[in-house]
Amino acid sequence: MMGFVPEATAMKGNLLRNLLVTTLVAAAIGAFVLAAREQAGFVVPPVDGFLDGARIRFIHTEASDPEVAKLLTTMKGSPVLVVPALAKAPPELLANVYVFTNGVAGGGPFKFQPDVFDQPPGSAGTARCARSGSCRG
Repeated sequence: MMGFVPEATAMKGNLLRNLLVTTLVAAAIGAFVLAAREQAGFVVPPVDGFLDGARIRFIHTEASDPEVAKLLTTMKGSPVLVVPALAKAPPELLANVYVFTNGVAGGGPFKFQPDVFDQPPGSAGTARCARSGSCRG
């Protein structure tokens, strides 16, 4: 039937549109951060993490969970936006980040070791997003 779009295809299209909008918002936030830094010396505070044993720095600009956004806002003193659509991103577009809730004391969001990534967000084959999972030993 001409003009017929299966429901699954329509849902995938909506998801891709939401991811595109989220990416554009992230780009706008990035541009704002750079402009603010240049104009006023203000910058979103970076967070330390690890990738393949090397220390990396990244920023939190948005989260899908309001409680996570609140925690990150409190942690770094810079607003983290709540973007519920991020929770619907397909797994193949996400990097994994492991957040430690106990263990070695450090600079992570729960005052334990910094987060560990399996690949940096934005690397080939991933979006500029990361899916977090708690690590408890």
